[in-house]
Amino acid sequence: MQEKEFWIYEEYLTIVLEGLAYLVDYPFSENDLIAISEGIQESNEDGERWYEYIYDCDNRADLLLAKELGSSMCTITLSTNANITQGLDLLIWLGQGNFKNNI
Repeated sequence: MQEKEFWIYEEYLTIVLEGLAYLVDYPFSENDLIAISEGIQESNEDGERWYEYIYDCDNRADLLLAKELGSSMCTITLSTNANITQGLDLLIWLGQGNFKNNI
């Protein structure tokens, strides 16, 4: 199982979650987004309070998410059997606000 920890800006959480779902062929819905968005509100990386969410599909993806207090960043730990390295790198790049123009 491949595991990767990375950070993104919280404002890009939706695009990263939807993109990740696409990469692992998970039928992401508004209900998923609501559950994750609400679940991370009580999270705290420094306090070791993580929110766990699973994309339960053939290419299962386990997510641990936590907000970084005092910032607009969110840390995500992803574990999956899917070979999504290139796509994931692009999502991380987008989630860290590295693009110059609107996408």
